[in-house]
Amino acid sequence: MMKMKKNGFTLIELLVVIAIIGVLMGILGPKLADLIGGSKKTKLKSIFNAWASQIHQYKAYYGYFPPFLYESSEGEPIELKEFSEQFLAALKGKERKGAEWSSLENHIDQNEKGREFHSFTSEEFMENGQFIGEFLEIKILFDEDSSGNIEVADTTVKDITDSLAADYSSEVLDESFSEKLLYIDESIVFYLTTYENVDEDEEWGTTNVFSWNIEKYLD
Repeated sequence: MMKMKKNGFTLIELLVVIAIIGVLMGILGPKLADLIGGSKKTKLKSIFNAWASQIHQYKAYYGYFPPFLYESSEGEPIELKEFSEQFLAALKGKERKGAEWSSLENHIDQNEKGREFHSFTSEEFMENGQFIGEFLEIKILFDEDSSGNIEVADTTVKDITDSLAADYSSEVLDESFSEKLLYIDESIVFYLTTYENVDEDEEWGTTNVFSWNIEKYLD
């Protein structure tokens, strides 16, 4: 007698497959989230480093930092979103209007000769064309007195320390860490600190990114 050929899966087989997938997602889900979050941090840190490098080029050319930075004292961070137009003008030598670049008009004081120091790429903008500096809580510190390092204000040290508390114990973030962080051996740094959990589904959902090697201060 000919046996009927079996088509598809039985209900029990489907339930077993679904259960296996559920177990695998439980194991791999957190690791995948960490991987995605880590790649965002790596990408953002790379952008920060590029910005810092081009601001060094700006200073070498003009003999001073972009003027908008002097709106704050050394050790007190500048909020990039408050000066995003000036920042773009300083590094690009052009103004951004919508999705297009145009000659400097409103912010010519940031780059008097209109020299291009940095070619901004699509990775530095959101999908809707918004500059990430307008969206993320990016902060800037710089060596205003050209001493060779940045003397960091106590309030800034606390801000950074508080943000790191989610990843490091109080034994690591002790008084000696705070003392080390009072001086950063750089002339210009960018960083992002976030206290609350961020939505990893967002295009730039990430926390605590530093253009300098923060780990060496944690030793």
